[in-house]
Amino acid sequence: MVEDFHFTDEFSATRAASELLAAPLVPSSGVFTKVLPPRTHGMYAWWMNQGVVPGLSGLTHPVDPSLELLYIGIASRTNSSLYARLNTHLTKTSRRSTLRLSLASLLATRHSWTASLVSGRPALDPGFENDLTQFIHNSLALSWIQHPAPGDVEEQMIQRLQPPLNLDGNSTHPAYFYVKTARAAFRATAYS
Repeated sequence: MVEDFHFTDEFSATRAASELLAAPLVPSSGVFTKVLPPRTHGMYAWWMNQGVVPGLSGLTHPVDPSLELLYIGIASRTNSSLYARLNTHLTKTSRRSTLRLSLASLLATRHSWTASLVSGRPALDPGFENDLTQFIHNSLALSWIQHPAPGDVEEQMIQRLQPPLNLDGNSTHPAYFYVKTARAAFRATAYS
């Protein structure tokens, strides 16, 4: 069972980063089947098996060096929780999840996935969303922490840990333009 972290004092991005890196890892396939994320605000990190997404590399996990940091997200708005955000990433569409959209953009050509517009936003065609979910289950892991105001430290966390799929506040990452270009190309194919 994943331990829940509770904080009673204000804590900085340094402490949040340290706690997130120390948080237990859960294989994506085990989220909701073996471990339930808490229904509280917090931060989460997606970790990828090294080399699974071509052209990307991130911070090596301090306990499992076969994993690299891929993406950091927060659950902080009204009616949003770690449970709800992770459910979106794991069960919804690439139209509703930045993580899924970025992965679809980077992997579409390799897997011959196609895209279309859904409510004016690019998304994988429905038949390929299950393929993306399977990729996530096979290739990614998660860690999370509870945090009362994750939006207060999100920008500093991204600058400190430099996850390659986070574009906002991360323009100095070596993969920034690679990810941005892939997303633009994916968007363009959805419009054609």
